[in-house]
Amino acid sequence: MDQFGRRLLEGYLQDGAFGHHEHLHMTWSYLRRGEPEGVLPFIRHVAESHGESEKLNVTMTGFWVEVTAHAVAIEGTGVDDFDRLLERAPHLLDKQLSFRRGSREAMFSSEARARWVEPYLRPLPF
Repeated sequence: MDQFGRRLLEGYLQDGAFGHHEHLHMTWSYLRRGEPEGVLPFIRHVAESHGESEKLNVTMTGFWVEVTAHAVAIEGTGVDDFDRLLERAPHLLDKQLSFRRGSREAMFSSEARARWVEPYLRPLPF
């Protein structure tokens, strides 16, 4: 994990939580830096450091990077603030959103956990 990711993680750990909201914030933070490729190593590090590497899901992570990047692109420069992005794109807070695009079975398969797969029912945007 890079130094930027370490600083993000330290902040999340001080707040005592790393749930969906924090995942989105971290994704948005890397996207704003123009480093979407930093998201997966960040998530991998968090999972491994908590002894939960089996929870890593490469396809699910990729989905949320893609959908967050799409929201940022649609909203444009007005999303320099994370909370503003969530106000303008509240669908990002819907934890079930990924299942509108891919079935649960496909999204949680061992293959999808290990590498990017295309389990999609329909393409973005939907």
